[in-house]
Amino acid sequence: MKTYNEIFDKVQTCINESFNIPKDEITPKTLISEELELDSLDKVDILVWMEKDYGTTSMFDEDEEAKKKFDQLRVLRKKVR
Repeated sequence: MKTYNEIFDKVQTCINESFNIPKDEITPKTLISEELELDSLDKVDILVWMEKDYGTTSMFDEDEEAKKKFDQLRVLRKKVR
């Protein structure tokens, strides 16, 4: 299983390459919609990229709760427990 840092690095690269946003502007605390100005369709693009990169198929097809959580995603930081 990938570590949080490995996943964050990949997502950061995806946002950088897909939306031409400098990597130094993409931190775990960056607000996706407010600061990066990415909308829900942009989040779907990130999800599709992740599915292709990690070899999964339709990560959220069966899980409505996961879909809601992804749609509400505001930052990329690791949840502190």
